[in-house]
Amino acid sequence: MSCSCRRSGGAVGTSARPTVTACSPLNRGYAAELLAAVDLPADFASRYPHELSGGQRQRVSIARALAAEPDIPLCDEVTSALDADTAAGIMALLTGLRAERGLALALISHDLPLVTDHADTLITLDQGRTTEGAGHAPPVPLPSGDRLRWR
Repeated sequence: MSCSCRRSGGAVGTSARPTVTACSPLNRGYAAELLAAVDLPADFASRYPHELSGGQRQRVSIARALAAEPDIPLCDEVTSALDADTAAGIMALLTGLRAERGLALALISHDLPLVTDHADTLITLDQGRTTEGAGHAPPVPLPSGDRLRWR
């Protein structure tokens, strides 16, 4: 396999070990592990981003985030550009990663119904201020008000 940092594996590997070249065998192995953690086959490491679907690109992004071994990954609009089925799959993946790796997740989203299905605690903001207190989900009473609109 020829290597390019523009490929998925190069991006995952570069995040994982910045002092190791993305083309090294050690990095390729680690990239394959990270891709497997997000339910992508190792051969996706040799694909360019334009060869991946939106959901696959999002999984590569999650793999890159996992490479830093965070305790609390920050997922900002992780499903915003995805169709409903793919978004549900990404949320299920995050829920599984949370359980497997003992992670806490910080989910930032405008899709409150989707988030409440996967969150233990929900805090809503309006103009930078908490408008609904740390309720437990599910079920969580969804906030109301003129500023929140559902599609």
